[in-house]
Amino acid sequence: MDLQIDESGSFTIARVTGELNAAEADRFVERLHDHACGAGACVAIDLSRLSSIDSSGLAALINLVARARAGEGQVVFVAPTPFVAGIFNVTRLDSWLDICDNIEEARRQLSES
Repeated sequence: MDLQIDESGSFTIARVTGELNAAEADRFVERLHDHACGAGACVAIDLSRLSSIDSSGLAALINLVARARAGEGQVVFVAPTPFVAGIFNVTRLDSWLDICDNIEEARRQLSES
């Protein structure tokens, strides 16, 4: 997994490339925790280049969102690949997670919060 973090705008954009699996899950949460957690923290996680995710990777996403919400932060997911969107659908997480089609939609959603 490659994780690029851009803090240049009004919210953090994290771009995930490759696979989010057991080997990368803890590192993923650790790198994004401070960006997502805490009052007013906002992060958009671009999943358009995430080729696969396993149960540990899915748990990492859930963990990050739960921590963010507990700390009054917000996480939105942007443009999940068809594979990842399918996983969200099968697990019914698509009704619990905030998912946007693109960064502009994410920007609007985060600014409304």
